[in-house]
Amino acid sequence: METAVWQVLSKVINVAAMTWAIRCLGPEKMGIAAMVIAAVLQLALLGTIISDVYVIRCYRNMTTDMLRLSLIQSVFTFRTACVTVALSAVFIVLAFVGIADGWRLAILAGIPLLILSANSPTWILASQDKTSINFKYQAFSSLVTAALYVTFFRPGIMAGADIVVLCAGQLVVFAFGWRAALRDFHAFPFKLSELRHVPRLVWAGRWLAFTAILSYLVNYFEVPLVGYLASVTDAGFYRTAFQLAGTLDPFIYSASLVLFPKLIAWRAYSPALLRSKLKTLFAIMGLPLLLIIPVAYFLLPSVFCLMYGSAFAKGGLPFAVLTISKLLTFSGVAFGFGLWAQERDALMFFLALPAAVVGVTANIILIPRFGMVAAAIVNLCISCMMLVATACLSLGKFDKDLSGLAVSSAPPVPE
Repeated sequence: METAVWQVLSKVINVAAMTWAIRCLGPEKMGIAAMVIAAVLQLALLGTIISDVYVIRCYRNMTTDMLRLSLIQSVFTFRTACVTVALSAVFIVLAFVGIADGWRLAILAGIPLLILSANSPTWILASQDKTSINFKYQAFSSLVTAALYVTFFRPGIMAGADIVVLCAGQLVVFAFGWRAALRDFHAFPFKLSELRHVPRLVWAGRWLAFTAILSYLVNYFEVPLVGYLASVTDAGFYRTAFQLAGTLDPFIYSASLVLFPKLIAWRAYSPALLRSKLKTLFAIMGLPLLLIIPVAYFLLPSVFCLMYGSAFAKGGLPFAVLTISKLLTFSGVAFGFGLWAQERDALMFFLALPAAVVGVTANIILIPRFGMVAAAIVNLCISCMMLVATACLSLGKFDKDLSGLAVSSAPPVPE
């Protein structure tokens, strides 16, 4: 309950402040920032070669603080090294091509954003069951960014100013989050000698890493594609719609962080219990959301236009479609993590692979002709595909495991 309160508080503050900021920036400047943020996400993918899901699983299976600290230092040091390599390449490219007018602040602000985003403490706080603490810091971060938006943003502000504010918010979460995560270890997370464990971590979690890259292609690559294949201004419309629909992402992510340890415990007890729990979770989380989808489709475009003004009306329909896609993702989040709880990492990769190929291909074909509405519809179709596939395959897998199950000797049922 506490986690939900902090989540709602954080999102309400963030949406209210961003509404003012978006009105001040306008579609074109939102598009410039969208392209820079997309580049930051792409570079940050280097660090996901060691997957958050895999290291959470490792951390929770470790029995001593020495092993846990070694894991923290390995991941932190490796991701710091990846950022260093990426930034070196960026500086070389910028030295030769320069920075276009209107893009300078956005690109410069993207550098610290990459550094802070690549080594987010979210995974370690989730491993330590400190998710509620993380959400408190997220809420405080939202207060900081809201204050900056209200104080400094005025119509006509430079493109990239919103990325500067994002950096300030990320700095709050980074500093306080890592302080809380390392409180029991009294050690610095960067240690070059711990890089010796990286090859093993990369190899063991390779399917999760591949899946993370495909997940980016499925869920985020469409924003820069709209910029490349349509226009930067359309990318601004689409980023605004994508960002507002993305206010549901922390709820999806927090649900996965809360559920994943429980799914692992249920699977350890018996596949039958996990199957029963998944059906219950879908009934609680999924069915009510599916019922409100028709209402969302007709109501949300008007809400979008009311929030951002007539200048952003073009993004109303994509916003409605993207929100429905997020609702479908949330309704089935337990199914995907149910497969990961069984360590079915390769299976999840082979589910994500066709989704990524179909999504990117469809966007490349359809965006030049139908614009950002096509991108939103492709996003919705991929969400439907993943919901059906993860549900069918996870429950089907459990059916096979039920034969010969000795329930009488099972341990007490975990909560």
